[in-house]
Amino acid sequence: MAVSYRFFKLQPTAIRNDTSWHTGVLQLFAAGSALSNVAYADRNGYPGAPASENVEQLDNLSLGTKFSSSGSTGLGINNFVVIDGGTVRTVEEYRWRTGFDRSQSDMVSWEVHGSDDVALATDPEAAATWVLLDEQVNYAVPTGRETWVGTGFPLDVSAAVTVWAVGGTLHVVGFAATEPTPT
Repeated sequence: MAVSYRFFKLQPTAIRNDTSWHTGVLQLFAAGSALSNVAYADRNGYPGAPASENVEQLDNLSLGTKFSSSGSTGLGINNFVVIDGGTVRTVEEYRWRTGFDRSQSDMVSWEVHGSDDVALATDPEAAATWVLLDEQVNYAVPTGRETWVGTGFPLDVSAAVTVWAVGGTLHVVGFAATEPTPT
């Protein structure tokens, strides 16, 4: 499957054993190739981070670099990264690599969302409608440093939510960004 959105958000929901979150590389793929000409933004990140730990490092395949959400904010799982494709991009899967240090700062549960809300172009924290495209819970993230996690996680809008009613009872499978209104 493939999905088409301008913006993609990576949101950790659990970190191995720390209050900060580190990731080495984050890539989106279409037709077997990593997307190029994308911009990365983060929520508060690490003010004053060395150049080797800022959000742009997520697109850097060089060893010895990483994105770090640590520092004075201590946001950890409350931080997220938004990738702006510049225009609507069709994406089939994503992958990420662990940072060069601190295995305790690896995310072990996370969500990936998509959006076309143009307000995100100027403010990655803008109120936006996000669609859940993938969720990983208690994933067996390797403790090895600078190691690719998995072989590529497919993105699919069917991962978002399924809702149906039987005999007056509302059933929900999956997760939704907003609570559904029964009809």
